[in-house]
Amino acid sequence: MPNDSNVKAVILCNRRSGSTFLQFCLDSHPDITSLGEFFGYRYDKSLVLRNLPWFRGSKIKSPVRFIEEVIFPLGGNVIFKLMYDQCFQCNLLEYITEHEIPVIHLIRKNHVKAVLSALVAAQVRPHKIMVNPKEFVGDVKNREGLMANHIDCLKELPRYLEIYYEDMFGETKGKKTKTWLEGRNPVRRKRYPIHRYADVKVFLNPDLNNSLCDFFETHQFRMYTNMIKKAKDDIWFYLDRSKVEKLLIAEGFASCLS
Repeated sequence: MPNDSNVKAVILCNRRSGSTFLQFCLDSHPDITSLGEFFGYRYDKSLVLRNLPWFRGSKIKSPVRFIEEVIFPLGGNVIFKLMYDQCFQCNLLEYITEHEIPVIHLIRKNHVKAVLSALVAAQVRPHKIMVNPKEFVGDVKNREGLMANHIDCLKELPRYLEIYYEDMFGETKGKKTKTWLEGRNPVRRKRYPIHRYADVKVFLNPDLNNSLCDFFETHQFRMYTNMIKKAKDDIWFYLDRSKVEKLLIAEGFASCLS
């Protein structure tokens, strides 16, 4: 790992936790380079590179070497994303703790909405989602357990910041403009309403903004992004309440249903 005064850090999180929103906000700061997620999986579950046009899909044997020789040597303050499962498969969690790499741990407290968000993201248009109630509740429990396994060991790091999805969003300025997108199906051509966000700025929560600037030991800057959350907050817009609600309450997730 490079030995300089700049911060070389990692956003560690689970999927559907708002990491893309945070990444874009951090990248708006002139003194921070936020690189996003570099690692992904192929059909055979081997680790590959992503987000690099010339090497997308290439197998990667040593993620640690890639981090040390490609990502962290970049000048200035640098941060990239890692998902929990990537840390487990590549033993990157041990590397992070051993080298005391600064970590921003992003947590989404509402596990029900996080699991639902993954289902909604796969839909072309928002509508009711058909789920097996027991499988859905099982996914929620698995997500909760996965997060709990990571918190304790990370808190021992000398530079560690724990932030919550629910506390990230601040003021929104501007108006989104509506346009139309042609459907991709050549048989049933439909035109779907989409939104462009070039004139919209969504700012980070001011307290979180200040904490992040302190984390990187850089000057205060009001960070923002043009990215807007598309999914509706009402989970019953997507789920059949009569089938799912009782199971979630019985498993102790009543607080996630509001």
